[in-house]
Amino acid sequence: MLDNCFYQLDHLPLLGKEFVNEGINGNFRSPIPEIDNIRTTRTTKADTTFTNSKFIQDLKQKLSPNIHACFFRNDPYSLYDWHNDSVGNRKCVINYLLTDNIGSLTLFRKSVSRLNYKIVECPYTLYRPMLLNVELEHCVINNSSDYRYLLSVSLPDVNFEQAMDFFKSYQVF
Repeated sequence: MLDNCFYQLDHLPLLGKEFVNEGINGNFRSPIPEIDNIRTTRTTKADTTFTNSKFIQDLKQKLSPNIHACFFRNDPYSLYDWHNDSVGNRKCVINYLLTDNIGSLTLFRKSVSRLNYKIVECPYTLYRPMLLNVELEHCVINNSSDYRYLLSVSLPDVNFEQAMDFFKSYQVF
């Protein structure tokens, strides 16, 4: 029932320390809906040089030319409430967790009745890429006194199943 929420990309390398440092020290701002295709004030974002990496350039060539990356930061003791990322053709993402905040969760849910849901937690591994199906309802809980940082690579125009099939056979250059 909830087996199409996420897929850990174990065969891809961990995120480099230079990008982890760039994300934690980024110039964060509130998203601008008309520019960022994000309708929230519950998180802040920052640009990244990861967009220029060989990995992203390879994905743009092989998967979709519209791929882009940015950092997100969740405030301490915050909830990014239940939502799906239906804005701007954002169907799935590759996320890299940059900080290991105890009490931080990403949950997916599916309704089983009017008031009941099945939920599953996304099992992030620090710096390891995780493919997520953001067409499904999910939330982020940062029950920590520290900011939560994440590098997110948007894969517009590609659904989760297509991306998962692609990455199962993707060879790191």
